[in-house]
Amino acid sequence: MKPNSYRQKRHMTPRRRGRASGFALVISLSLMVLLTILSVGLLTLSTVSLRASTQEDAMRVARSNARMALMMAIGQLQKSAGPDQRITAPAAIADESTPIGFTGAWKAWARGEQGTSTYDKDSRFTGWLASSSLGGAAKPNMTTVPHVSPETPGAALLLGEGTLKERTKSSGADARMAVKPTIVEGAALNGHIAWATMDESTKSRLSLPSERTLSSPAREIAHVGAPAADGPQVIEALEDFEATAANVAKMISTGSADLQVGKDKMGQLTPDLTVWSASLMTNPVDGGLKKDLSSLFSRTLTAGEKNIRLFSDAGLQTGEGDPYMSALAGYHNLYDKIGKSIGGTKPDADGVAAFMPAGYDATVYNPQLQKYLPKPQAPKDMILAPSVLRVDVIFSLIVRDAHNPDRITRLKALGRNYMLHLMYLPVVTLHNPYNVPLTFDSVKVSFEDIPIGFNIMIDGQPLSSTLVPVNGMFASTEGDSSLTKNFGVTLRTSVTNTTQPIRMLPGQTKLFGTPKVEPSWRWVDEQPGAGADGTKLFDWNQGRNFTADFQMAPTLISPPSTSCGFDVDWLNPRPLQTAAGVANSGGEGIVALKGTEKIGVTFGPMAPKVAANTFTIVTEVKSANKLTKTGAIRVNYQSVQRLKELVEEGTSIRFPNGSRKFPEVFPKLPDDKELTVADLYERNETAVSKYLNPKPFVLFSVSGKTTKESFVPSRPYADAAPGIGISKIDFSAGKDLQGDVPIEMVMMPIRGGNRAIEEDRAKQEAFFFGGHGLDSGMPRATFYEIPQMPLQSLAQFRHARTGNTGFHPNVTYTAGESLASPLIGTERIKSSWPGDGSEMLDQAWLTNAAMWDRYFLSTIAPQNAAVFGTNTRTTGKVIEEFVSGKGRLLNERLKPLLGGNSAEETTAALSSNDAWLLAAAHMIEEGGFNVNSLSVDAWASVPLSASQCPGFDSGRHRKR
Repeated sequence: MKPNSYRQKRHMTPRRRGRASGFALVISLSLMVLLTILSVGLLTLSTVSLRASTQEDAMRVARSNARMALMMAIGQLQKSAGPDQRITAPAAIADESTPIGFTGAWKAWARGEQGTSTYDKDSRFTGWLASSSLGGAAKPNMTTVPHVSPETPGAALLLGEGTLKERTKSSGADARMAVKPTIVEGAALNGHIAWATMDESTKSRLSLPSERTLSSPAREIAHVGAPAADGPQVIEALEDFEATAANVAKMISTGSADLQVGKDKMGQLTPDLTVWSASLMTNPVDGGLKKDLSSLFSRTLTAGEKNIRLFSDAGLQTGEGDPYMSALAGYHNLYDKIGKSIGGTKPDADGVAAFMPAGYDATVYNPQLQKYLPKPQAPKDMILAPSVLRVDVIFSLIVRDAHNPDRITRLKALGRNYMLHLMYLPVVTLHNPYNVPLTFDSVKVSFEDIPIGFNIMIDGQPLSSTLVPVNGMFASTEGDSSLTKNFGVTLRTSVTNTTQPIRMLPGQTKLFGTPKVEPSWRWVDEQPGAGADGTKLFDWNQGRNFTADFQMAPTLISPPSTSCGFDVDWLNPRPLQTAAGVANSGGEGIVALKGTEKIGVTFGPMAPKVAANTFTIVTEVKSANKLTKTGAIRVNYQSVQRLKELVEEGTSIRFPNGSRKFPEVFPKLPDDKELTVADLYERNETAVSKYLNPKPFVLFSVSGKTTKESFVPSRPYADAAPGIGISKIDFSAGKDLQGDVPIEMVMMPIRGGNRAIEEDRAKQEAFFFGGHGLDSGMPRATFYEIPQMPLQSLAQFRHARTGNTGFHPNVTYTAGESLASPLIGTERIKSSWPGDGSEMLDQAWLTNAAMWDRYFLSTIAPQNAAVFGTNTRTTGKVIEEFVSGKGRLLNERLKPLLGGNSAEETTAALSSNDAWLLAAAHMIEEGGFNVNSLSVDAWASVPLSASQCPGFDSGRHRKR
């Protein structure tokens, strides 16, 4: 049994062992596979973790580099452009091939440096606001712009294709923006940084609402002075854009703006439009903040403030023509004079009464000469007065019946029943240069000793041995011109009314040429040779001197093709008579005629002895029952020969017969026909308005210049103010030239029956500006604006007339004017007038330099002018609502900036007497524009912000 058992046992044992070994192998293999998978997984996890750790390290480094780049960019911005005395401009100013966006910074001109060379830009350059401009030369180089080609290996592309539009599409210029990056070395990882700081102020701000809370007409007036929004509709892609408050409130980024104006439009307009730009009122010359003229001018100025001189206070070159701050304040506040009476002179509801500052006088009396001479001066307040455009004297010939019973008998025995008379008619043209009606009591224009002489000819023979001035054509003077012949012309609404004021429409001219008598006046009314022997116009008696002080009404006294005026008959002074003069004198100093003679006259320059080769015109304006001298010119013509040269100089379409040569004759064949008694005769009973036969033959004139008809061409209105103001002119050889002075002295023959002066009789208006007649001239032209409300822009001070105060070159406009007077040039701002060596200041340049850098207008001022209607606000109310955000200023782009101050503290600061020094610290301007911008669309959008005004059609301005 045992063997069997043993065998069986031996048989079973190997089988059990075989099964155990196979299982272990499977288990071992399974474990190995599991371990392999686990190892691979752990290895993979380790690799992923390692990679993630590396990426996080790189991201951390990149973010650190970005923060460092931002800090460096801000530091660079602070260093290069942070001080107030810095100016930024696009790099394309230095290199036109540079893509839009690169910005550079320059030091501004400091006090004492303004007016020096404008080309010294390199030394003022502080750097380009981009990363690749760091670490270069010790001195920034303006000519090396940090831009590189986008294809440059390793270049950092800041703005890619399509973000910035091409500058010049026709040339295919690349508008992408790329710089060379700066390497940042680290312990384990290196990096690169790159940046460029762009100037949003070179763009037009899109996110400004055009809606205003004001009512009409204040809304439209304020919009023109300080538009609430730009005019992006001028850009073709945005022509349908509506700048409503709801639309612009959603524009918090370029992307959100794209949703408002249309998909994919903003990207191409990125160089032109922005939604972020805002500005502080900083002074780039002196540093610090600008001063607020609105706050200053809306209160009473102290004595010291009134005496501030604009140029001197700014550290600029100064002189007698330096405007007073009080004069600017006077202009700013003119809106308060609209519709208000001044001393009894009541204007229209929309007009102003003439106004002259207390103590103002445009003349100074010279006791040695016993004459009033021009006194150039900068006034301390605004002067509101009409301008004298032209003073003319028309000389005419007329034949009348002999007068005086004894003379009639004596002449009849000689067969001479007629007498030749000379008439002279002063004509004055006034102008209202303002854009509102102007009312005043009267104007008086005084002049004396007209430098012209005459020699009557009968049958071709001269009656005198020389030309005889008007001063010598009196029985008491007998050719002697050592006594003054003066004219004092008081302009009134009629020749009899002494109380009715004169009202002139905006820009209107008014011609006065009816002296002393009504148009129904007749020669017989003078009672010549009997009774009164001269009552109004018969000026034979030097002792009476009818012309010294007389009243003159609008329109010419007689038809313009003929003439009338003051009358003298002593044309043949006995001491000067030739043989022909004796034969035609009837034993007196007259010209006695038979009726068959051929009549003529020689005329030309002749200086009366008493005149001392000078001619003076003084203008006085009466308003508020007070007569004030507002204008004076004095012309020194040196000698008769020099005067002859002056009146012969130049040609004009006004005198189509060519050049003028004096002495001249009348009639001059073939332009004129021969004259006899029948051609010149008027009956004593004929009303002057019915005169047909008197013949005007010469015009003597002193006037402002016109653009088309001046004998010596110049640029009136661009280089000189219109009209006759205050001026000292010396035409002596080597001194003043006719082309340089603001007036012209004209002696013009009248030929072929032409009109001496053209007028619009129905409207009592003259023609001027372009020319002296209907073909070239105009009856109305506005040059200066009277503000309807507190000013909103410094450019509005161009109408304050601070450059037209008697100092050469007497410019029309100053603030906002970019034209340099050719008398000074562009290389200097101060020069000397050739005539008397007096100083000349470049008023436009100095005004711009003084005002734009140092001042601004917050429009914190009372809103109580008539244009506000019933919606008026006091200054306090304006400040309160502005600070609280419940109301807007007239300049709606200005927003309150409280900073760390409370509303009460800000209100107190803006309400104090020092508010003009503090206001800039409490407000910020949205959409300030950098004039160095090179964006055509931005430049089109900003000035055409008026397109946002109701009723303005922006479509017609799209093509530029």
